[in-house]
Amino acid sequence: NRLKKELAELKRRIAMIESDSADIASQYAEIERQNSSFASLYVASYQLHSTLDFDRIVEIIKEVVINLIGAECFGIYLLEAAGRRFTLVGSEGLDDHQGRTVPLGENLLSRVARSGELYLDADVTEPGDIDRPIAVLPLLSSEELVGVLAIHKLLVQKDGFEPIDMELFDLLGAHAGTALMAAQMYSRTERKAMTLEGVIRALKG
Repeated sequence: NRLKKELAELKRRIAMIESDSADIASQYAEIERQNSSFASLYVASYQLHSTLDFDRIVEIIKEVVINLIGAECFGIYLLEAAGRRFTLVGSEGLDDHQGRTVPLGENLLSRVARSGELYLDADVTEPGDIDRPIAVLPLLSSEELVGVLAIHKLLVQKDGFEPIDMELFDLLGAHAGTALMAAQMYSRTERKAMTLEGVIRALKG
């Protein structure tokens, strides 16, 4: 009888050890996944700041949103302060809306612009329409709003946002905003230089 009890206790302990091992393995796998995501974002951040080509920056942002955030349908909007509107400059799954503009006003993009904070819909698993995204991320440069990222639909294998996604949103909002602003400033400087060069040529001619 004593041997039976000892055997039962041994089996119970073995079961506990196996359960603990499975938990540790699961936690390790999650940590590895998170490390991989952050490493990928680090590489993407480096790429964002290694170019002043606006179109290339937009493509890098799209790759991050698809591969790390897990979005299937989204739009990248730039804020045109003078025109008081947002303009769609890059997207995935929104081919029919290229060049779309959204005026500053009482819409969701404008509310996020005013708050400077990430917006998440109560149910992000249901796709949102063009005027009601499921998530809107402000893209900032030194706390100055550059634009917003509006997500309308997640990839089929993603059933919601996790804590790591919040970290990725924070990093993306800062790095993407700064890169977009730098590219815009560079583009304006290039245009002014070309205009000045044309004037000088004309005067010499």
